Amino acid sequence: MRTLKRNPVSDKTRQRARDLRRSSTVAEKKLWRALRNYHAAAKFRRQVPVGPFIVDFYSPDLGLVIEVDGDTHTTEDAIHYDASREEFLRAQGLHIRRYKNSDILTNLDSVLADLYQVIYSTEQQPDTPHCPPLC
Repeated sequence: MRTLKRNPVSDKTRQRARDLRRSSTVAEKKLWRALRNYHAAAKFRRQVPVGPFIVDFYSPDLGLVIEVDGDTHTTEDAIHYDASREEFLRAQGLHIRRYKNSDILTNLDSVLADLYQVIYSTEQQPDTPHCPPLC
């Protein structure tokens, strides 16, 4: 399991993560059901604080972050925010994969097939456990 660099998480960020777990979007719920029903080495947690940020899904074993993006991620400000966020997460040694809400809602099989490819390529790196396909 990968350990993150020490970045303190504020109480406010922890509470925000709890609130986000209670109010997941339809796409997040659908992907969570698919990830939870996947009984293998790739275990995911949802709405996890990482430093000052909260990631949608996180696999500590793979060092993989999955982000589910709605329409709010298309504005110029959001694009810049997401870029700085990704820079921070990559500095923690994490891999990031983004999917649009619409892709999850209309083509979940394709999203899961892509995740399999990401997991397969991630598992080739040292200190990453074997993980069978998601599909």
